[in-house]
Amino acid sequence: MVMETKEQLHDFYPHNLMRHMMRWWWVVMIFAITGGLTGFLISHVQKPVYESNSVITTTIDYAYAGRLNDYMVDHLITAIGDVIDSSQVIDKVLEEADSAGIDLDEEVIKDGLTKSRQGYRWVLSSRYQDPKLAVQINQLWMSTAVDALEELRLSSFQALDNLTYQHAVESCFSQAVILEPSSAYCTVENFQQLQLDVKEYYHNGSSQSLVNQIQISKISFQVTQTPSIPDEPVLHNTNLATVAGCAAGLILALFFFLSGNPRISMQGK
Repeated sequence: MVMETKEQLHDFYPHNLMRHMMRWWWVVMIFAITGGLTGFLISHVQKPVYESNSVITTTIDYAYAGRLNDYMVDHLITAIGDVIDSSQVIDKVLEEADSAGIDLDEEVIKDGLTKSRQGYRWVLSSRYQDPKLAVQINQLWMSTAVDALEELRLSSFQALDNLTYQHAVESCFSQAVILEPSSAYCTVENFQQLQLDVKEYYHNGSSQSLVNQIQISKISFQVTQTPSIPDEPVLHNTNLATVAGCAAGLILALFFFLSGNPRISMQGK
């Protein structure tokens, strides 16, 4: 009789497993309820986390930009997002936080900052255990990001000016070579200064390509939502922890029955 039972234990039949679990349904319920209560208690033991949000909205001047396809629009908005959480911006936030007397580790501050895209909008979120701290750091991040975007936009206009000047220099050289010296508006005496200007133009060129800078000059941005003090924690996750606990309990119940328990049901087969 014992040998037969061992052979039965080595064989796995899903329908037998389901039959055993249905017969001992109250055992499954105990596992699920215990897991749910455990998750519920864990969620209340953890310290609550508060989230403060601000929004930077991108606007494209189609009257100036003309017709743009979806790829170009996505490229422009992505470029804005790259600036918002760039290393230069985050480092500036850390400096401002240190100057403001915020006593937090740099990694803690970085881990609390996240951005997400919603169409033409970038949502800047800061999550910390102190709601006032969440607002303060979000305000620093938002203002620093706006300053960086303004600087990028000004550099894009400078790129357009440089492009215009480059075309003027090229035209000047062509006029000086093709036309008679007396009729050319750009004389040979100006060549040395023009060469210096060209070298300075390429030396002061931005790290971004000229095409990107011209495209960025077609957009504008504004803060459409300023950070505010959150009313309640957002990462308490009581419901999620409870559901996760119930799921974990059901999995444990499954392994409990796969191990041959309850013994009475196996013997009663």
